[in-house]
Order: sequence, then structure tokens, then C-alpha cells
Amino acid sequence: MNIARTSKAFHIVIIGGSFAGIRAAQELESLLLPHIATITVIEKRDQYFYNLGALRAMAKPELIDLMWLPYDNIFRHQQNKIIKGEVSAVYPNSVILKDGRKVNFDSLLVATGSIYPPPCKVDTTSNMKGKAELRMFSEMIHESDSILVIGGGPTGVGLAAEIITEYPSKIVILIHSGPRLMSTETNSKSMSRKTHRKLKSLGVKVYLNERVVVPEKDPLKYRVGGRWLETSKGRMIFSHFQFLCNGIKFDTS
Repeated sequence: MNIARTSKAFHIVIIGGSFAGIRAAQELESLLLPHIATITVIEKRDQYFYNLGALRAMAKPELIDLMWLPYDNIFRHQQNKIIKGEVSAVYPNSVILKDGRKVNFDSLLVATGSIYPPPCKVDTTSNMKGKAELRMFSEMIHESDSILVIGGGPTGVGLAAEIITEYPSKIVILIHSGPRLMSTETNSKSMSRKTHRKLKSLGVKVYLNERVVVPEKDPLKYRVGGRWLETSKGRMIFSHFQFLCNGIKFDTS
């Protein structure tokens, strides 16, 4: 980023106030003197959502309130700020918010993050609604005798482990379409084997190389109610509640 010397402060706008956006804003503030540049973060949520704690909070609902943090003390300098709003249009030197406000910039950073099924991500801009949704999921886990977790990546593995650790008498089933758990480029086969052994020792039923076939006319619904689902190998699995832990997408909305 080339910042020319002018009498006017260089204005940096960051779309997105989650991990990447806030980290970038704070790093830029530490590198640039106040009279050199000003920073504006545009974020649609009213509070910062620490989604890394969501899996633990499913087993420990008393942690839910701690996952939402006000956007206080993000910046050290007063001219830097956070605007609550949602961008509807981007132009070469400005963005337009859905409420009609226009924000000019000299440099734009897009850090809108990703979209993921709950409980790891919640589709709301209100911390009150987000907390209520997470409490609903936690209560559903508490009420269900059996839980099906679809997806054996870090989220699915973590969720299954949290549930079975807190509720060892429940039936927890994890189905993964790949040949091993945690099968990313950064995770070794040794880690996958250790993860598999640990889940089985906790009592999780793990099925690999299978996909859950969810009928289009009867998609997964986030409510307690027993249902049978068939896998790609013809296995019929019953569960009272189901979590989808795959399908991460970039948030371009």
C-alpha cells in the first residue's frame, strides 16, 4: 500500500469486523501515525462474535455470553472508528451502505470472512439473537439422546468431542465422507489416526468414506425430532438431532 504525503490523512476502509478485519485494523494503526492515516471498519454485527468458542459453549452454555464482545477499545486513536452497517455497493473510491450512507476511501480491504452452518457461525447481526440461537442449540443437545455430526473436519471433530465429554451417556455419531478425519493438507495422517482413536475411546461412533443422503424434500431442520437418514453405503442411521459441519463458503453477501 503506497501512501503519498498529502495534507489530508489517507483513509483506509475495512469491510468486516471479525478476526481478519480487526487484526488488520489494529496492525495498521500500530504502523501508521494518526496524522498519516485514518481507519474505518464497517461491520454488520453489533458486537464481535468469538466463534471459536461456539463448540465448547454447546456443552457449556454458561460460556455463551462471553462469546459476544462489544467493539470497545479496539482502537487507541479517536479518529479511527467502527461503523455498524452493511455494504451494498463498492465503487473505485467509495462504498455505499444499505441505509444509503456513503463512505469514501483511499484504500479498501475486504475481510468479510466466511459462511458456515451453525453453531460455529450464526446468521444474525444482533448479539441478543445470536445468544438466543446458541442457547437453543445447546438446549437441543441436552434434550437429545442421540446426535449425528456430519463432517469430520476440525469443527465436526471438536463438536462431537465436546458433546460426548459433557454427556458420556448420549449416542454421538460422526460421519465423514473422506478416508480419514481432519484430512486437510496441514494435518498429518498420524494426527488423523490419533484423533480417530481418541473419539472412539470417548465413545463416539465414527464412520468414514460415507456421505449422508439428505432428501431435498426433507432437509435438515434444527429441531429435536428423531429421524432416519441413509448413507451412501446404504447404512440407516437414527438420531434425535443433526449438525451439519461442512460446506464453508466465502461471505460475498
